Amino acid sequence: MSAREEAPSVLPAPPPYVAPLVTCQGPGAEHVFRSYDGSTECPQCQQAAAWARWAEWRAAQLGVDLAEDAAAAVEAGRDPDGWRPRLAAAAAAGGAGGDEQ
Repeated sequence: MSAREEAPSVLPAPPPYVAPLVTCQGPGAEHVFRSYDGSTECPQCQQAAAWARWAEWRAAQLGVDLAEDAAAAVEAGRDPDGWRPRLAAAAAAGGAGGDEQ
């Protein structure tokens, strides 16, 4: 056998694992993502849920009921616009600073 015909001493690496597409269980339009760790929500939905949990915690810390504020906005004919503007308005109305822990 010549040098050109010799079998390689190192085998090529196997292709990297690609996880199958999974339907996200998060809110909004149906979408899919690749779950490498068994999660059921895509990273964007996980981040949105984390922010919502933080908003609920912060509202409780300020003594504000975000659901009540949203219902009042709907009754007044305004769009509640999500939790961020409501929390900011509640914090401004309550005189609480954003630096409190």
